[in-house]
Amino acid sequence: MLHILETITPYDYHIIRAGLGHGSGLDSPGFLSLLHIAPRIGDAFEEQLKSRGLTYDDIYRRHEEFFGLHDVAERMLDFDERVQVFRFHHLKLAQRIIGGGVIGTMGTPVEVLQQRMQHLAYRELWDLRNQITAKASANAPQYKTRG
Repeated sequence: MLHILETITPYDYHIIRAGLGHGSGLDSPGFLSLLHIAPRIGDAFEEQLKSRGLTYDDIYRRHEEFFGLHDVAERMLDFDERVQVFRFHHLKLAQRIIGGGVIGTMGTPVEVLQQRMQHLAYRELWDLRNQITAKASANAPQYKTRG
């Protein structure tokens, strides 16, 4: 639906803006319910790891052995990525239609939309990529550059 809203002129948008109420963007009940489910999924996933004595690194390093847990972790990351893409798209839509330095439909400054983009539901899964890359870089052969 965001793509459809991009076709509306700023003047036309203000005609329908008041009617959006709680149904707009990041304040919609549907979006908020997704955000409330995400921590519960993360907690359940961490409990599964803990009960088996595993770490995030274990299920990625030994992904064939722990395929199910690895797959769930990847689906969690897919969800988190899609939320980030939605937040980015919503921010750009708001900037395009109402501007970047104004108050949104629920009284939230548009700048807050940008701040919310920093939130990750599964930061451990994102941070793990940094750790894996750091380990790989530390173990990689060092090549001399010709000078």
